[in-house]
Amino acid sequence: NPMYLGRFLVGLGLCLLTWRWFLALPYLVIFWLYAQARVLGEEARLQQLFRERYAGYSGQVRRWLPLPPRGRFSDGRWSWACVLRNHELRVALVVIAGLALLKWRLLAFGSLWG
Repeated sequence: NPMYLGRFLVGLGLCLLTWRWFLALPYLVIFWLYAQARVLGEEARLQQLFRERYAGYSGQVRRWLPLPPRGRFSDGRWSWACVLRNHELRVALVVIAGLALLKWRLLAFGSLWG
């Protein structure tokens, strides 16, 4: 799922930006647990809502790697309701807060760590 791959890469990038490499392993475990639970819940909801149509869709796309599907499944419309439902604004705010904290740390102490 491209959304979760993007979230994963942003979080991993923030972990690596700290130069505390040992943070990457706990992050990997925590993110895997979070994403697995979230995706399985979403898949159950989508299966319940769309039944055969979702079964056909999920048979053509990969769960984790964001490769393009073989067919077209979206009408291409933008929806703020979808953004809010998927908590993307919350994720953006957490990323911005993390970057602001790192910048403050750099400006206040001259380095990110140490």
